[in-house]
Amino acid sequence: MALQAVHWPPLKSASVYFWIRPPLQFALRSASVLIASRYPLPNTPSSGQPRFTRGARGRYRRAAELRAACVRRLTGGVQSFGMYAIANSIVLFVALLHVYILVLEMFLWDKPRGLRAFGLTPEFARASKALAANQGLYNGFLAAGLVWGLLLGAGGGPVRVFFLGCVFVAGLYGGLTVNRKILFIQALPAAIGLAFQSATL
Repeated sequence: MALQAVHWPPLKSASVYFWIRPPLQFALRSASVLIASRYPLPNTPSSGQPRFTRGARGRYRRAAELRAACVRRLTGGVQSFGMYAIANSIVLFVALLHVYILVLEMFLWDKPRGLRAFGLTPEFARASKALAANQGLYNGFLAAGLVWGLLLGAGGGPVRVFFLGCVFVAGLYGGLTVNRKILFIQALPAAIGLAFQSATL
């Protein structure tokens, strides 16, 4: 297969190398088979056989073509995979940030970490615990929407833009009415994500 010629870097521990290498090799070869079967390359002979089957040069060429085909499939034809990867990495960061906010607001609101994060007194935290849990659930919905957009792949651009817009508006409103720090913690990452997502649509 195409990925049989992968050269593995030496590891410090021979026992770790012995246990890790076989499953990783199997995963890489399985992935190459899956990609080749589901995403056929253009101008491939009708027999289904790869155009390059002999020698190391042919294997590396086939692996490069498989990677290119996979990138085209995942990005929907976006020319710059780097831009696509950066845009979705920002979306993932914003989603994880809101999962963290959910944990703070729903489970750690009256705990020491929650008190430090939001600058609360123990009395106020106990009195507003139910309200904070409700607010944390909304942040969880924003995170779920962003993850959904990522799972949709190239076709999820509009979904990602919509939920990033929701995050931006929520951060803008919170920054103007509650604490200016929210502008930098919530609204700014969403705005950067919107800019990169717009560049990939």
